[in-house]
Amino acid sequence: MNKVCLVSVYMGNEFPDIIKAWAKSCEANPDFNFLLVSNINQKDIKFPSNVKLLNITFADLRNRIQKLFEFPISLNKPYKICDFKPVFGQIFKDELINYEWWGYTDIDVIYGDMNKFITPNMLNDFERIGMYGHLSMYKNNDKMNNLYKEKGSIFNYKRVFSKPYSYIFDESDGMNMICEKNRIKWFKNLRLADADRYSKRITEYFDNMHCPEVYLWNDGHIFHEYIQNNILKEREYCYLHVSSKKISVSDKINISDSFIINSQNLVYLNNKLDSKSLLKYTEFQSSEQDEKDRKELRKNWLKNKMQLPIKGKIHQLMVYYALFIERIKIKLKK
Repeated sequence: MNKVCLVSVYMGNEFPDIIKAWAKSCEANPDFNFLLVSNINQKDIKFPSNVKLLNITFADLRNRIQKLFEFPISLNKPYKICDFKPVFGQIFKDELINYEWWGYTDIDVIYGDMNKFITPNMLNDFERIGMYGHLSMYKNNDKMNNLYKEKGSIFNYKRVFSKPYSYIFDESDGMNMICEKNRIKWFKNLRLADADRYSKRITEYFDNMHCPEVYLWNDGHIFHEYIQNNILKEREYCYLHVSSKKISVSDKINISDSFIINSQNLVYLNNKLDSKSLLKYTEFQSSEQDEKDRKELRKNWLKNKMQLPIKGKIHQLMVYYALFIERIKIKLKK
C-alpha cells in the first residue's frame, strides 16, 4: 500500500503560473503522491508521474459531494470548497483507496524536502499531521474520514456545509478544534513558511523578522536565508505557502535549480547565495515600509468585507465573536 496522497482542488479558466513550481516541487518528492482535481486541462503544463490529474467540472464535483449528505449542501463558488476539505477522504474515496494517508493541500505551495519533515515515525505514531488548509494530512480510516462530524468546532458540519459563507472549517475554526476536543494524536508543528497576505513581499505571516531576507529553492529544499547582526543565517522548511502572491514562473524549471522566490517572479542563481547577493535580491526595504504596506492591505481587506451583503456581514461578525469566546474559554481552562 502507498503511504501518502495529497489532494488539491482548483477550479477556474486556467492555472496560475505558480503551478509550474508546484509541479516541479512535487516531482522532487517522489515518495509522496498528489491528486490534482480540476476542470482545467492545460496541455502545455507537464505534470510529473507522481501527480495524477482528475478532470471534473465544478457541477459534477458538487454533485459528487451532495451524494454524501442527506441535507442540501451550499457549494455555489469554488472558494467554498475549502470548507469541504475535511471530507476529501470520502469525496475521493475511490482515488485514495490504496493510500494509508490522505491530505489536502493547495497549488500555491512550493514543497521542500518533505521526507525530512514528515518521517516514517510520524506516519506510524500520529493520526493527523499539520494544521492548515494548505497542508493537513489524515490517517485513511473510518475514524479520521468521519472526524469532521464530531463535536468541538464552533459551528457543526451541517451548518457549515449548508451555508454559502466561509467558516475556515478546514483549519482554525473547525478541524483544529475538533482534533483538540477529541484528543486526536496530532502532530501540529510542521515546520513551514506561510507568506503574509498583508505584505507585498514574501515574508512569514507569524514571524516577520523585518530584516533583509529571501526564500530560496535549492536542489529540492526550501530555505529561509536572512541577515541578522550582519550574519547570514539559514532555516529549512517543509514547504513555502506563497498565499495570494501572483508569481511569474518560467516553463523550464529543473529540480537541481537554485532560485529565489520573490513576490512577482523567480530569480535564478548561478552561484551559492551569499550576503552580497541576498542584499541585491531581497525585497525588504525597511520596517516602516513593511508597516505601511500592512496597513494598506488590511484597509483593502476591510473595504472588501464592507462590500458584503448584510447577511455576509452578520455572518463574519458571528464567526469572529464565536472564535473570540472560544479562545477566552480555552484561556480560562488553562
